[in-house]
Amino acid sequence: MSNEDSTIEKNLKLPVKKYHKTFDHNGIPFVMRWSIDDVAEWVTSELKFPQYKDCFRNNYVSGKRLVQMTASNLPRMGITDFEHIKKITYEIRQLLGIEEPNWNRSITLPPKDTVEHYLERKSVSGRNTDGLTFEEHVRYLEEFKKHGVPEEEKHHWTETAEARKKVL
Repeated sequence: MSNEDSTIEKNLKLPVKKYHKTFDHNGIPFVMRWSIDDVAEWVTSELKFPQYKDCFRNNYVSGKRLVQMTASNLPRMGITDFEHIKKITYEIRQLLGIEEPNWNRSITLPPKDTVEHYLERKSVSGRNTDGLTFEEHVRYLEEFKKHGVPEEEKHHWTETAEARKKVL
């Protein structure tokens, strides 16, 4: 964790253990700021799976990338023991404060929690997500609810659809 994160956690005036779930004022987990080494250390010291430390490190799994870790992609990283996969994915969900996937969830239900949706958007790197703030994400969702796809993204969706037509 960076010095900035430690300062923020100290300012919370809460008893914070380094690798326990802790959230900022928007409900965003501090784990999103972990480095690759922080994640590798968490896997070793908290989960007690030192044999997987290099799996996470060699696959460049930072705190942001933990959002993408599922039972489907852990075996591709070299983690094949099913009980270990269940434990790791459970602990990741606990750290991030996200619910277990419900594969029987109806698409007619309301969308995912705002924070969970934000974490998914922030889990990838790029010009549009690196600088994305929680407040901007909330504005994006409000715009989407009112009008569908926000104006600045319509061009992207149109280009993608046209590219697919050319392939077909």
